[in-house]
Amino acid sequence: AAEVLAAAAPQVQLEPWRRLTAAVQGAGQKIGEALPGPLRRFGAAAGAFAERAVRGFGRLGAAAKSAAAKAVKGLGQALAALNPFAGALKSCEKTAQRFGSRFRRIASGALLFNGLSSVLRLVVEHFRHALLASSNFRAALGRLKGAASMAASPLRQLLIPAMTALANAAATALAYLAKLIAFLTGKTVKGMNGTADAIAGVGTAAKKARPSLAGFDEITRLNAPTGGGGSGGDDDDIQMDFTFDKSAFWQSLVDAIQAGDWAGAGGLLADKINGLAAAVDWKALGRKLGDGIDHALTFLASAIKKVDWWALGVDLGEALNSLIERVDWKNLGTVLGARFRILIEGLGGVFATLDWEELGRSFAHYLQGLWESIDWGKAAQLVSVGVTGVFDALRAAIAEIDWQAVGQDIAAFIRGIEWGDILSALWELVQGV
Repeated sequence: AAEVLAAAAPQVQLEPWRRLTAAVQGAGQKIGEALPGPLRRFGAAAGAFAERAVRGFGRLGAAAKSAAAKAVKGLGQALAALNPFAGALKSCEKTAQRFGSRFRRIASGALLFNGLSSVLRLVVEHFRHALLASSNFRAALGRLKGAASMAASPLRQLLIPAMTALANAAATALAYLAKLIAFLTGKTVKGMNGTADAIAGVGTAAKKARPSLAGFDEITRLNAPTGGGGSGGDDDDIQMDFTFDKSAFWQSLVDAIQAGDWAGAGGLLADKINGLAAAVDWKALGRKLGDGIDHALTFLASAIKKVDWWALGVDLGEALNSLIERVDWKNLGTVLGARFRILIEGLGGVFATLDWEELGRSFAHYLQGLWESIDWGKAAQLVSVGVTGVFDALRAAIAEIDWQAVGQDIAAFIRGIEWGDILSALWELVQGV
């Protein structure tokens, strides 16, 4: 675009200035011939000045042309700067395509994994029923459960009282915390208990409705209890109890906060923490922990020292040697290379059995049928009629235009321009300069 403007600008912009210069020079000469000597020289000087002014305007037009060319060139550079943006859009499109292909692979993999997991579940369930059908296995399983119960009995005797005390302490602390929250929010503890009962009632109703669900409505629960075995209870049967142990410390702490004595409440908490810390024999606790860690390390160190690791390595090496000797590794190569053998021999059998001549004749018949399905006479008529119609439309359009009227309008436009007024205004401008 810049080159086209540069080539067209001299003819478009400078030619009117040349004609204007010639007209001004002719007018100056005629005026100078009709004037006396001093005025003639003044007219010659004014004509020369006018000529230089017109040339100056011509250079101004050339400068405007150059500026226009630079503007067009800058526009081209700006459009070229958009190319990286287009490249980024293409990159985004490729990224979206890769994401789509990966998502399809993930979806197909998920479906495959779901199918395999279903098959494995069926296999495991079958083996479980088969094992439970064996009286010997059931007896062994019963002995295993008894041994596990015996091993866990000391832990139960140690942990159950501690966990019970911890649960009671937590319940007491939360009860007084509920009183504090009720005080701060303007609620009542009784109202909060009612809300808790309502929430628990919703859960109980859902549990009661579970047996009446249809098979397609039932929700699969991975941790659903299977029932049977064990003497323990189910936590779903535990009902909420709003009776709590009284605690002088928590009551005094809540009373201090309700009275607005926050400093006193902080002091009570600090005194309680100090009392708990003073009640612990930290030296005895450290000795017990140290003895326990030392006993565990002594056990592990003694076991590591007593194990004959060299003999164990020798045994493992002999096992590997026996495995290597007993395996026919050629069969392993055959199995791993089966894919190539299946592909080569399978395709070879297909190619050797395929009637290539019949395939070629069939393909030729297909092409012949495709070719004969086209009415080439009508196709030629379509081309002829279409091209002729386009030419006829162009000829009719050209014949319909009133070219004489167009020429007259152009001539009227040119005649309508007041060239004399333009030259007079320009001459006045030169005289003013």
